[in-house]
Amino acid sequence: VAAAADAVSRALAHPLVQRAARAERCYRELPVTLRTDAGRTLEGVIDLAFVENGHWTMLDFKTDADLGAKREHYMRQLRWYALALSRLTGASVTANLLAL
Repeated sequence: VAAAADAVSRALAHPLVQRAARAERCYRELPVTLRTDAGRTLEGVIDLAFVENGHWTMLDFKTDADLGAKREHYMRQLRWYALALSRLTGASVTANLLAL
């Protein structure tokens, strides 16, 4: 319980989360679907996405003790989410991986 409370406290104090709280629009657990050029359908859920001055910023939270070997997998996932959000909105997207 203490570790979970600490992770939540750190997440809420993070500058990007603070910006999200003040953003024009903010979405939590935002589902996205992307049809790739190869005809595949990718589905996912963006943990947090917000808009500032017409620009999207998205965050993907990870609670692994050590991202290690999973980092590249998570970064690939993040790139797909950013592409989906960009295509859906027609706006630029900055994607962030936030390890807690």
